[in-house]
Amino acid sequence: MPINNKNVIKKIIVSLLVLIVVIPITASAEQHSCHLHGKAQASVIIKDNMININVNIPAKSILGYEGIAKTEKEKEDLNNAIKSLKKQSLFRFYKKRKWYQKKEEIQTLLTSNSIKVKEKNKSKETEHDTHHHNDHHEHSEHHDETHSEFIINNQYKIKDNSNLKSISTNLFKIAPRLDRVQLIVVNESKQIETYLDTESNYTKLK
Repeated sequence: MPINNKNVIKKIIVSLLVLIVVIPITASAEQHSCHLHGKAQASVIIKDNMININVNIPAKSILGYEGIAKTEKEKEDLNNAIKSLKKQSLFRFYKKRKWYQKKEEIQTLLTSNSIKVKEKNKSKETEHDTHHHNDHHEHSEHHDETHSEFIINNQYKIKDNSNLKSISTNLFKIAPRLDRVQLIVVNESKQIETYLDTESNYTKLK
């Protein structure tokens, strides 16, 4: 079977575009996200039949305090928050339909779900995988210069991305102290940057 050179070139260009966009997104989130209470950063990369989601949320927006879980109550709250985040869909995707029809949600299959908690202060930066967080949180003290954030990475599989029309987020229900999300969406044809809030948690992709 002859190789379609146009399709091969298109896939290479899309892959390069994803790399070019994702690296600045990640770097920006690393520098700023944990310092903006009530604000979160999210990126959604749509490529072929895969959707990759990365979200950075300040711990204070979920737990109500900064720093690392130290007391038994704080550790319990952290565990419960992680369990809750793992069970819920952070974003929902909808199909393109005729103007008089209600939007229809696209079914997604979760293939990867990772949650980490990262702490930052002026002197050092540490990162803990939440699967082992109980072994790592006792060495830190609560103080004003320490910031922590949840870093969530999800990967979903869908049948086809050609009908994707819009996206909404459940982050404001999951994290009631959150009031704004900076969202960047990258698909095979363009990049969208927008801001979602409690009044408008929905954006069009086309």
